[in-house]
Amino acid sequence: MVGKLGAAAITSVGLCAQPRMIMLLIAQSICTGTTAVIARRKGEENREAAVSCMKQSLMIMIILAIIMTTLGYFLAEPLLVLAGANDETLFDAIIYFRVICFAFIAVVFASFKLGDLKTSLMRRENGGNSRSFLADISEE
Repeated sequence: MVGKLGAAAITSVGLCAQPRMIMLLIAQSICTGTTAVIARRKGEENREAAVSCMKQSLMIMIILAIIMTTLGYFLAEPLLVLAGANDETLFDAIIYFRVICFAFIAVVFASFKLGDLKTSLMRRENGGNSRSFLADISEE
């Protein structure tokens, strides 16, 4: 779709990939660490610690998403210049990067996979229906 807009548009989108990936790596690293800690707590059968870890991680991710969205929006120009934007591509890249920064909050929650976390250690069978760990938290 972007290819129809010309070379500058393609370059602008490409320039946003590096800063976006750095933001995603930070969020996904926290999610991976959370998964490991919760799996360990579940293995120890320490439900309270697992629930506490999940709640803390969720709060950290919410705060992180807000901070990274804000920083990404206001620091779009220096980040993109650092990524290699020139006068021809900078304006379009800033607009695109600011838009994807607002989507970052949704992406963080998708990384967190609210209730799924892509691990069978977080699942339990309940009458033949698989339930997520977050469903257990909401029952408290």
